[in-house]
Amino acid sequence: MSLSKAFARIFWWFAAALLAVAIVFGVIQLSRISGARPVSGEIIRYRVVQNAIPFTEEDSGIQNYPVIRYEAMDGSSNEFISPRPVDTEEYSVGDSIGLLLTTGDRVIVDSFWGIWGRSIVFAGTALIFFIFGLAALKGFDTKEY
Repeated sequence: MSLSKAFARIFWWFAAALLAVAIVFGVIQLSRISGARPVSGEIIRYRVVQNAIPFTEEDSGIQNYPVIRYEAMDGSSNEFISPRPVDTEEYSVGDSIGLLLTTGDRVIVDSFWGIWGRSIVFAGTALIFFIFGLAALKGFDTKEY
């Protein structure tokens, strides 16, 4: 087997594993949202995180995670910190945001990326590894080992 075919197979195995993870996350998320109840939440403040980025201007790594207040199934008022930072110009304090409340009071932001983002990232990474496998077939060398 040539070195290029060996590398191609390695890349394709990684792609298959990442695609399997994407599918598993997708199925899990689909099962969560199938019985979810849509609720409306209100952004009450932001959790500000400074992720220092070396060699860049000051305040370049600030990320704003909205803290959202919503009413749970039992009627209690709860707070939820979004796992995805947002642009404060896009959402401001007091804005309403859609949520999906699953069984066990697990909260999912009701948006395309909030629901499917993790699966898409894993599937996209799998596609990149698959393309690297195709590129590897074009050859690092033609010598047989």
